[in-house]
Amino acid sequence: MDHFGNLALVSRSINSEYGNLPYNEKRQRFVNKRALEKRPDSLKMDLIFSNGDWGDAWAETHQAAILEAMRRHYQRKFCQD
Repeated sequence: MDHFGNLALVSRSINSEYGNLPYNEKRQRFVNKRALEKRPDSLKMDLIFSNGDWGDAWAETHQAAILEAMRRHYQRKFCQD
């Protein structure tokens, strides 16, 4: 649970709003709020809550994909000599 693939950066108030609720309750609040405000609280939470469930396997898969994307990004040449 406590690793990069499961991390969503949000404001303190949003974090408090979701608190330690079970996944399905957090998901329902997120979906309702997104429909009302016409935008998600965070893109990462949108990704997480687009799944019917989220757990260690999903978080680990997501973490591997993000780390690979970062690796590819930082291996690029940004300047031509």
